[in-house]
Amino acid sequence: MYTGLLHTHHWIRYVALVLLLITVLKAVMNLNKKGNDPGSKKLALYTLITIHIQLITGLILFFISPKVSMAMENMGAAMKDAASRLVLIEHPLVMLIAIVLITIGYSKSKRKTDQANYSKTILIYYGIALVLILSRIPMYSWTF
Repeated sequence: MYTGLLHTHHWIRYVALVLLLITVLKAVMNLNKKGNDPGSKKLALYTLITIHIQLITGLILFFISPKVSMAMENMGAAMKDAASRLVLIEHPLVMLIAIVLITIGYSKSKRKTDQANYSKTILIYYGIALVLILSRIPMYSWTF
């Protein structure tokens, strides 16, 4: 079960990052447009859904991971080790902040009627979340 969830979390990451990047780029392109673009709203929703699926798999992994269990046994030593600290504190906390930003951004953008305001809201919240997510993905896990 652990290995399957780890692989799922690994591969959904690529889908989530591609959707997030496309959403941010589309928001940049639509900053000066008038009217409505239903495609942008659907893309932002699909990104939100994918990110939340990633959150669920990540939370399950956090509670069943042997790395996290070992790090929690001796928190003092874990905080001195960069790899343990990343797995135990930094990665989950920053990802949670990024997911909250995406959720807030989507909720705020739903109420916007003008495409320029919608795109600006998406760009700010999803863009900051993208930077946060890229900053805390473990580099050793970037293999295909």
